[in-house]
Amino acid sequence: MSSTAQKLVDDYLKRLRSASRELPRDERSELRAQIEEHLSDALPPDPTEAATRTALERLGAPETLVAEHLDRLGLPARRTGTQEWAAIILLLIGGFIFIFGWVVGAVLLWSSRAWTAREKVLGTLVLPGGLAAVAWVALLSASGTDCGRSGGPGRPTITRCTPGPSTLHNVLVGALLIALALAPLATAMFLARRARAATT
Repeated sequence: MSSTAQKLVDDYLKRLRSASRELPRDERSELRAQIEEHLSDALPPDPTEAATRTALERLGAPETLVAEHLDRLGLPARRTGTQEWAAIILLLIGGFIFIFGWVVGAVLLWSSRAWTAREKVLGTLVLPGGLAAVAWVALLSASGTDCGRSGGPGRPTITRCTPGPSTLHNVLVGALLIALALAPLATAMFLARRARAATT
């Protein structure tokens, strides 16, 4: 098979794998096997680009095949709507609402069909509490120089100060906070991208 024909087949199968993520595992494997078998039978050993395009066009778009398969199974198609965007926003900043908002976001995430189970696990675990968790870590790690005074009548007042964290400590804490902040932001963007991909 020429490199161009192989690339066309590979791209088609990649789209099929992406579109079929919403199918149950057994149905997903069966559909992919059927399509690969059909292409193997329909294409000669060394197909031209034109013959390959014709065979793929006859099959139809992968997204259409999956939609028809879902319809036969009586399953709703994945979609992106208010629930999905609310889930993404609450997972990111809902923790500021007494952590309750983040919990609601997690519930919306798991009840949606816009993401696979693996994507839902990722959305839940990175980072529990979202940006609110970063704020809590920042508050807990914030400490400065602690000074106290001692003395009494007829005695001089002595001020003793305990030095705050070292510069290295502050740098490490700062790097940790940046990483913790980037994690939920990256996860939110990933969930948004995967939700949009599910409907294209």
